[in-house]
Amino acid sequence: MAGQKRASGVRGETSPPQCQPRKTATATAGCVNPICLRGFYQLIEAQTGEVLATLGSAEARDGVLLVSCKDRRSSCCPPCSRLYEKDAFQLLAAGLRGGKTVPESVGTHPAVMLTLTAPSFGAIHGNRDQRQPCRCGRRHSDEDPRIGTPLDPSRYRYVDQVIWNRYVPELWKRTVQATRRGLAHALGVPRSKLSEVARVRFAKVAEFQRRGVVHYHAIIRIDGPTGADAPPPSECTAQLLTEVVNAAAETVAVELSDPMLLHMAETAGAELRWGAQRDVVALDPNTCTTAAGYIAKYATKATETATGGALVKPVRSYRQLDDLKLTEHARELIRTSLTIGERTRLEGFRRWAHQFGYGGHTLTKSHTYSVTFAALRAARASWRRAQDGQHAVIVRSHLSYAGRGYRPGRTLPLGADDVQAGLQPRSRGSA
Repeated sequence: MAGQKRASGVRGETSPPQCQPRKTATATAGCVNPICLRGFYQLIEAQTGEVLATLGSAEARDGVLLVSCKDRRSSCCPPCSRLYEKDAFQLLAAGLRGGKTVPESVGTHPAVMLTLTAPSFGAIHGNRDQRQPCRCGRRHSDEDPRIGTPLDPSRYRYVDQVIWNRYVPELWKRTVQATRRGLAHALGVPRSKLSEVARVRFAKVAEFQRRGVVHYHAIIRIDGPTGADAPPPSECTAQLLTEVVNAAAETVAVELSDPMLLHMAETAGAELRWGAQRDVVALDPNTCTTAAGYIAKYATKATETATGGALVKPVRSYRQLDDLKLTEHARELIRTSLTIGERTRLEGFRRWAHQFGYGGHTLTKSHTYSVTFAALRAARASWRRAQDGQHAVIVRSHLSYAGRGYRPGRTLPLGADDVQAGLQPRSRGSA
């Protein structure tokens, strides 16, 4: 199908036993579990219509092409996750110092780094500080699997934690709304007129703590009325933004309305709020790079921090859960999420049970905070083509899914960024 840039979704096939040929793994940027495709792929020079390169699955001995998986999670594919982390860093840093189509003047706009945590749901194992050991009387090493698990599982509020995970994206949404209302009040303008004076932009990353609960790391910035290219009012300072964000995080809440959830919740009032541990740090040109790197590293993490290293696939039944090798704490969180979904008929709890109820995105941002992942990947692909003497090209492809993993024999890779691949062109004029 002409002009198709992504593989078309068709019914997949079961992949055969995996192997990892060194040559193929190198060509797919070391991806440990690449996607197998059938079909063909062409690069055509836009001005002349000349075919610069052609690659088809028919040329491979086993009839498939390989595309790197592009999985962000380091526990699934370390090479692909490292590339994702670098892109995440560029995305976050560009919103603080400019570059990548973002004006450098954005570096003068007031910005803060915000960390929001969950409340306590019961006493857990963990060293309280450098001097005080855990409440169990022992000092745990960083690798101790008991860190983050309840001291008394029978008294731990599993239901409240799963509910909190499920609704924390809504709590974040209301925090951003409250920040905008607070800024409008501080500037003396109605909330509906704030966009005519200043705009609040953000980027945030979700991180699972070892106890299996989500907390957020975020960057919040104030722009002028037209966006990153305009300075905010002189009254907008990092100190003002810090005060507004702190006030928003302190007061915002989500009230549960579902009667069954209210019945199951173990906390009176069933009102969800941020935890007491909160950190708001003003950023400047000397600290923005460090802040972007600190937040970007969490974009490659998932639930493995709370499961003893295992990444849990979607769980749809208790029988499937019983077959998994997990810590007892992680198992109880998943079981609780399944139970809540079963009793309330709220599908989100069942759908996201493998993430302890959390169904939000890992990395989100305001539309005009900075560059997008797609733009970063397109720029990288364009740069690589320029190194091969190519210019504007048209991608023509017809590809279908044929399984996952390396296959025995000679498998031809598609390169990294054109179709998430590194296609090496043939001599000019070849078909």
